[in-house]
Amino acid sequence: MKIIILMLTKILIIFFLGIALYPGIIPVTTCQGESVEYKNNLYHIKMLQLVHKQEFGIYGSNLQQIGFASTSDQMHYTYQVIFANRSDFRARASEHEDYNQDGILNVYEINAEGELFELIIR
Repeated sequence: MKIIILMLTKILIIFFLGIALYPGIIPVTTCQGESVEYKNNLYHIKMLQLVHKQEFGIYGSNLQQIGFASTSDQMHYTYQVIFANRSDFRARASEHEDYNQDGILNVYEINAEGELFELIIR
């Protein structure tokens, strides 16, 4: 039974890796494309965190620990784990510059429940 669960987990990881890597392959030039980037990568981080918790009993405290690696030099966001413990984590995507020129840097966070939050930084 454990082998089946591990195989299904690996299949899910590969599936979500494929989804997460897709935006990095195509140059992202619109605001809509940028939103695809941060959403895919934050959900990818969430999946990696869930796998890490299943393996070690605690969420990972940094991206390297959970195996997240940016695949493109053209990424519009910087990603980091803000905090992690046994019951929750929060990961952040911070925009490099104000791409939509509204005077606000877009910053998004995701938690262990998969809830996305937008923070306003002026």
